[in-house]
Amino acid sequence: MRFVTALTVLVVAALAAATPAGAQAPIHIGNYGASSLVVDPGGTAHIAFKDSGGYTYCRLPRNARTCDVRTLLPLAERYDAPQLRRRADGALLLIGVTDESDDTGLYGFTYVFISLDNGVTWSVPKAIAGGEYGLSAVALAADGNAVFTLRDNTDRLDLQYAPFGGFEARSLNVQYGNGFAHWNDLEVLPDGRAMVLFGDHQSLRWRLFAGGDPYDINTWAGHGSLRHVFDAALVSGPRGPYLFEHRTLADQRLGNAAPFRLRKLDTRRMRFRRPAEAAADRSVFGSSYATQDARGRLHVIAETGGAGRTTCVLYTRTGTPNSRRHS
Repeated sequence: MRFVTALTVLVVAALAAATPAGAQAPIHIGNYGASSLVVDPGGTAHIAFKDSGGYTYCRLPRNARTCDVRTLLPLAERYDAPQLRRRADGALLLIGVTDESDDTGLYGFTYVFISLDNGVTWSVPKAIAGGEYGLSAVALAADGNAVFTLRDNTDRLDLQYAPFGGFEARSLNVQYGNGFAHWNDLEVLPDGRAMVLFGDHQSLRWRLFAGGDPYDINTWAGHGSLRHVFDAALVSGPRGPYLFEHRTLADQRLGNAAPFRLRKLDTRRMRFRRPAEAAADRSVFGSSYATQDARGRLHVIAETGGAGRTTCVLYTRTGTPNSRRHS
């Protein structure tokens, strides 16, 4: 999802997550894109997106039609998409990367902005890592004071662990097995363990980090695989982690398959349960994104429709995976 479409989709998703039943009209908040969203337990949406000169942050209270806080967070050099996260204590963290280099030859820097007052004010950006640009996944560490990041680097998958109080230039290739990784994701599970997953056109593979030195490959010894999965992501929250899979349009049309599948992760046995399908009454042409809100409901934000590229919100609640609402 890109540009105005991305911003519109995410705002609609925030409203769907926070309000009673009934369709909500999209709210236009900007003309750039590459956005990120979190919704807090009170139903307030926190949105960040690329803008001219840095990232724009928007706070959208429940049922509001405009941002009650709107702030430009400046960042030098060319910068990639923002990644917005919310810590257990309510602190907001915006992770961004630039393509700048220093005199040592280090290319690509990861920055963090922090707000301790629910988005009203933000810290200046602090560089916490270098050597990677164009992050494909970001996950907040269990203690809330560091991030795990992934970068798809053609024939390798580079992981960094970056504490907010320091600076990290090391990385670790966590990819294994045969075949080029076409997609990947990263999540910290509710029990504090970090999970990396990636896959090709045939299967999913995963690694698990249970503690110790994150740059020692032996601490990522837990691993497994799942066949016939493509383009998947981990969605974690109060109900535990789920594997969200977006099926291709060819599978939807030729295989008469629902566009989305959701599998609960059994974190004790470390295996994915049987899938439940969602949105079987629709064909999804564009990209999609899943999130779990503060009450454990699963929401799927998707681009659907025909020539007009109509943007819709579809969501499923855990326990009744085929229930849905769209706008």
